[in-house]
Amino acid sequence: MRGEILHYDVSQGIGFISAEDGTRYMFSRNDLMQSQRITKGMKVDFQPEGQNARDVRLANQVAAATAQDNRQTTATRAPSLSHRAPSVPVAGAKQPWGAASEEGSVQAAGAPDMGVWSYFRYCSTKAYARFRGRARRKEYWSFVLLWILAILAACIVGLAADAAIGNLDYGPPVITLVLFAITALVLFIPGIAVTVRRFHDVGLSGWLYLLFFVLSFIYIGGIVILVITLLPSQKHDNKWGAVPDGIRM
Repeated sequence: MRGEILHYDVSQGIGFISAEDGTRYMFSRNDLMQSQRITKGMKVDFQPEGQNARDVRLANQVAAATAQDNRQTTATRAPSLSHRAPSVPVAGAKQPWGAASEEGSVQAAGAPDMGVWSYFRYCSTKAYARFRGRARRKEYWSFVLLWILAILAACIVGLAADAAIGNLDYGPPVITLVLFAITALVLFIPGIAVTVRRFHDVGLSGWLYLLFFVLSFIYIGGIVILVITLLPSQKHDNKWGAVPDGIRM
């Protein structure tokens, strides 16, 4: 689908696209197919996935890739020449993220790390119920940190409201309990999802988390989960996905 960049925050790695169908789609740095600088007003092509855009690339890059494929197809049909001039790289030209060089090595994406808030927003929106893939330690603990702050903020606001209307004088803090329950329920599913992805990142099945979650009622499971979430990422691809961005090989 064709669209236009409405906004892109380089520091947070989050942006929005206005598509031809009139819908606004959100994308992150991991959805970009090129390392070229993204600015407002650029024409892009992408694959819609719900309210999110993936495989985002510049529209002129798509046309160039198609033309290149056509040239390669024509070259394979033409008689081969005994001598060909060596290809000369164009100065300043950028390759797609993860593209292989002539020596066969794979170039790293080189994307900067996302911040704490960006990880929390990603886990709470785009990856709300995403149990596939991997989550590095920074992603997991960014979510946990802001989850705790969100619970505290809900309790503080609730206690202030209960105190203002006198609930603390003659009964339970109803508003506090309601705000706490709403916040905990909203963040319950993304909390499980990011923990499952954290298990995947260290090479463990996400089903083990459900086992330890049940055992957490006798404290053993909680300790095991804490230890596992503190383990470093596997520095190689595993069956749950590639190495997350920002992990030094």
